[in-house]
Amino acid sequence: MNAGTMADVQAWFRQIVDPRCDVTAMVQVGGGSGCSVARCRVRTRAGEKDLHIKIYKRGMDDYSGLGPIDTARKHSLALVEVPRFGIRVPQVIGMKASGGEAAIVSETVGGGDWAHSARLRAAGALSRLHRIRPSDLSGDLQTLVRRSRPNRDRIVRGIAEYSGQLNLRHPGWHLERADLAQEARGVLASEEPDCSSPTLVHGDFFSRNLLAVDGGVVVIDWDLLALGDPVWDLGHLLCADRCVAGDERREVLASYGAGVAQDRLRWHEAAWTAFWDLRDLLELS
Repeated sequence: MNAGTMADVQAWFRQIVDPRCDVTAMVQVGGGSGCSVARCRVRTRAGEKDLHIKIYKRGMDDYSGLGPIDTARKHSLALVEVPRFGIRVPQVIGMKASGGEAAIVSETVGGGDWAHSARLRAAGALSRLHRIRPSDLSGDLQTLVRRSRPNRDRIVRGIAEYSGQLNLRHPGWHLERADLAQEARGVLASEEPDCSSPTLVHGDFFSRNLLAVDGGVVVIDWDLLALGDPVWDLGHLLCADRCVAGDERREVLASYGAGVAQDRLRWHEAAWTAFWDLRDLLELS
C-alpha cells in the first residue's frame, strides 16, 4: 500500500481504526528516512478526533535492520510497554501490516515550547529508560530489541560527509580552518567508544522527539530502540540541538543521575562539536 495521498492514508485508518472512518484533513509533519508521518482529522462513528499516523514504506532507511514491519511492531510494543516505567509516550491506537509495509496510529500530542526545564525533565526520563532491564519487557519486544542494530557511527558518517562536501566546494578549507580540519580528522581517526554494559537506548533522543507537556515530556519515535551505549542518548540530549552551555550541561547531568561515563561522553561531545562546526562552514561556503 502506498502512503502519500489522503486516500492512501485513509485506507490505513480504515484498517486500523474503523472500516467506515473518513480522513477529513491531513497535515504532513514528517517524511524523513523513507517514512511518512501525518497528523489527521478522522471522522468515525463515535465522532471526530485528531490522530497521528506513521507509515513505514518499503525502501525506508532501515537503521535498525528490522525492515518496515518489524520496526513498526517494535515501535508499537514500546508505546504499550514503557509507560509502566514512568516514561510518557503517546497512546497507541493500533498497528497494521500490509503488502510489506506497516502503519501505526496513535493519539496526537501537542507539545509546548522547548525550554531548559523540558531538557531537565527529559534527562530524568532518559535515566528511567536506561534502568529498564530487557528482561522486564515482553518476550516479543525483547526479541525485536535484541535484533536491532544500535544507532552507532551516524555522527562520524555525518562528519565524513560534510568534510567530503567541503573538499569539493572549497578545497582549501583545511588550510584556512586548520583547527577544524584537525578536529574532524581526530574524530574520524578514532573509534566510537564501546560500552561494556549496554542498556536500552532510544537512539534519537533530542528535542524533535521530545514533546514538552505540563509536568514532563512525552517521548515519541521509538524506531531505533535497541541495546547500546546509554551515553549515545545522553550525547544526543546535550548536543543534537547544538551543544548545551556549561551550567545547563551540569544541571542535565545532575537530573540524569550518577553513572555517566565521562570519557565516552567527552568523545560524543567532541564529535558533535566537529559535526556542527563543519555544517556551519559548509553553509557559508
